[in-house]
Amino acid sequence: MPESTPIYGITYPCATDVIDAAAFQTFANDVDSAIATVNAVSTDALNRPAARIINFGMQALVNGASTAAIYDTEVFDNDGMANLGVSNDRLTVQTAGTYLVMGNTRIDGAPIQSASVGLFKNGTINYRAKEGDATGFLQILVGIAGVFDAVPGDFFQAFLIYRGGGAGNATFTELSARMVNRP
Repeated sequence: MPESTPIYGITYPCATDVIDAAAFQTFANDVDSAIATVNAVSTDALNRPAARIINFGMQALVNGASTAAIYDTEVFDNDGMANLGVSNDRLTVQTAGTYLVMGNTRIDGAPIQSASVGLFKNGTINYRAKEGDATGFLQILVGIAGVFDAVPGDFFQAFLIYRGGGAGNATFTELSARMVNRP
């Protein structure tokens, strides 16, 4: 009596079964169906909405003030989330789902006490990371990631906070969003 695999339901013969053309055809059809299912899932995962924007330029930061990071380069965007000509400080969701959002920055200055990156959705902070609690740093790298449920029109931003004794500059900023789950 044939058995079947638990996940894809591929029917296969047992040791005592007679393997004839019909049994082999059933096995082949089940394998083809399983491959089609895996291909569809893979295609969906690879084509989920995603965008990444960066800025290697220098962005001046005011000591102690929260400043929206700005971007000048779209690395990729397969869903129209980036519109740097209109809003160069955000990614705007076009497709509902759950998104993994990441913000990174490199801040240079002298001396730097600390630097923070906050991830915002629709102007409200949801996540924040801080690096440094001493004076004397000349450069600090800070990154943060968070998961957000979002609908079309929602937007993500990264805000930077620099604390130090001299001028501070963001010399690299990055914001990316990738859908990780469909509703």
